[in-house]
Amino acid sequence: MLLCLKNIMAIAEFIYYNKFMKLIVCVSDNNGIMFNHRRQSQDGILREYLHKIVGENKLYMSPYSAKMFKEHPDIVVSENMDKLPEDAYYFMEDAEVEWYTISEIILCRWNRDYPADRFLPDIKFEFELKDTVGFKGSSHEKITVERWERRNEKN
Repeated sequence: MLLCLKNIMAIAEFIYYNKFMKLIVCVSDNNGIMFNHRRQSQDGILREYLHKIVGENKLYMSPYSAKMFKEHPDIVVSENMDKLPEDAYYFMEDAEVEWYTISEIILCRWNRDYPADRFLPDIKFEFELKDTVGFKGSSHEKITVERWERRNEKN
């Protein structure tokens, strides 16, 4: 009962402040994110592409992910997603996300099968695919980046 009340309070606080974030996540063919507490892969060209997407905005992430982006000065290490500014970009690997706080997902597909024990849930019901771009990475023959927006409940 206490857990349910805490969740209701968190949702009510979110609705009151109405702060959404843009999530960036990399997945394998089976929507896997991590295996045995480790990332499945990484790619330098993808990191450069993500910085172009983020532009002048800061890119927030966990300390674990920050090690991979150490050459980029515009990252902010943050484990407290409640304190992110409106429309902040958050690169997710090992963090837990409250899905009702997401307005947009930048989904980076490795187009490979990797073992996984942590998965991205199916987003097709709550989000709509808006854009897709593919390119050759430094360590991947093809990387696909999809931009998904939260569906408008009025439609």
